[in-house]
This record gives sequence, structure tokens and C-alpha cells, in this order.
Amino acid sequence: NGTITATYAANPLTTTRVANITVSVIGLTPVVVTVTQAGVAPVLAVVPANQNVTSPGGYTTFTVTSNISWAVSSNMPWCVATPASGSGNASFDAVFEENTSTSSRIATLTVTATGMAPLTVTVTQAGAAPVLSVTPPNQNVTVAAGTTNFAVVSNTNWTATSNATSWCNVTPNGTGNGAIVATYNENTSVTLRQATITVNVAGISPVNVTVTQDGEVGIPEIQDGNLVLYPNPNEGKFSISSLDHNIVEMTVIITDIHGKEIKTITCKGKEKYNFDLSGQSKGSYLVRITTGDRAIVHKIIVE
Repeated sequence: NGTITATYAANPLTTTRVANITVSVIGLTPVVVTVTQAGVAPVLAVVPANQNVTSPGGYTTFTVTSNISWAVSSNMPWCVATPASGSGNASFDAVFEENTSTSSRIATLTVTATGMAPLTVTVTQAGAAPVLSVTPPNQNVTVAAGTTNFAVVSNTNWTATSNATSWCNVTPNGTGNGAIVATYNENTSVTLRQATITVNVAGISPVNVTVTQDGEVGIPEIQDGNLVLYPNPNEGKFSISSLDHNIVEMTVIITDIHGKEIKTITCKGKEKYNFDLSGQSKGSYLVRITTGDRAIVHKIIVE
């Protein structure tokens, strides 16, 4: 008579297990007894609950604490888990693509294991900084009515307005990359005119582009109210004077046809002012004359 002591280790598995103990005596059939050990309760935990990431593509890591096999799935195609499954304590990476939108977005990752309630964690990705460019900076058009286009590159909503709606109107708004269509009327004046189109995106500075429409050009002089500009075309030297020989005060801004400023001159105390562009390249230039609260724009040709 006696006692057999069975010493057993902790069961790390969630399933039960059985050990057979065989007791033998010479001349007798062996006797088998068993030790049946219960499995440990299943464990599943994932941390952290959320990972905040920036707009460029990359990856972020989640840690799994478990004693069973598990799998991960994502509800968004721009964010995938790797590896997509594992066993026991381990980790997985959430690999995410670049977010080109200005809006933030969230992917939900679901971790499942047999016999356990699913667990969810999230990846919250920030939106990209707003982007806006409009090209070309200027479109030159003829005196006839028509349309001209500007290309918009953006990653968000934008609006466009014209400061000359009496003769030039534009596509009012759009989203992402697109085009602005500027529709302009016939210019029945001998004076060149220019419309400024302002494109706005929330959070960044507006972008201005222009439509410059020809008037009748090639005449010996351009007259507007009490002022006359002559000669036109010229070899780089021209004058602006008062028709009634009164003293004229004005600001004259000369730009190239794309709007790049060449000269700004403040004119006071005379009835005639001379200007010299002979050092500039041949071609067309815009002369903007501001007198009081009135501004006029003329096109001149330097030959």
C-alpha cells in the first residue's frame, strides 16, 4: 500500500490535456490512471486603441497579448495589416497609403480569435495641407467674344470669381484638379482691358490670374477721356499728356504682357510725361494709369 504523487506544470493552452500514469507489478496486468488538466482561459488584448498618423504613407504598430491564434482585417483599402494573422503574444503593423485629401480619415482594424469577442483598434490619418496652383498666369485673347481655359491643380474645394463680370465670367467652383473656363464678350473699345480671376481655397492665400483682351491696336495714339498715349506702336519711347493742357497727377505702372512689373512712376505737376522702355525687349506691354479713383489699362507695342 502507498501513494503516488503526480506533479504537473501549468497548462499554457486553452485546451485540456491528459497524462496517463501506468502502475506495474510483476505478474499482474498494469493499471493505468490519468491526470486530466483543464485549459487556461483564452486571452486577447490589443494596444493601443488608436494610432494617430500624419498624411504621408507609412506604418504604425499594434501589440497583441494572447494565448491563442488570431487574425486581423481592415475595413479600408488604404490601410492593411501585416502580418494578417498570428499566434500568442506578437504584434502587427498597420501599413497606410498617403492621404492626398485635406480631410482626415479613419481605418478600423478588427482582431478576431475563436471563442473570443472581436476587438477593434483604429488608425486616424491626418489630411494633407491644401494645395492650389492655377496656370497660366495670363491668357491673351482677341477682341472677338470667346472662351479661354486655366488649369487648376488642387486637392480640395476651390472657388473662382472675376472682377469684371460685365464682360468676363468664369466657372464658379470645383473640387480637386480641374479647369476654369473664362467666357468673355467682344471688346468694342479701342482700349485693351484686363479681368482678374481670383481662385480661393480655405486655409491658403488666393491665386490671381488674368484675361487680357485686345482693343483696336496699331493706331497712332490711344485716347481715354482727357488723356492721350502716343505714339503706339513705338520704339520704346512714348508720352502721356492732357488733351486740355491741364496739370495731370497720376500713377503709371508698366508691366509685361504676363503681368510682371517693369516700372512704377508717380507723375505730378506736369501736363505731359515722357516714358522710356528702349532698354526693354521688343513686344507688347501693359500701361496701367491711375488718376484719382479711376484706373485704365492700355496695351502698347515696342518695335
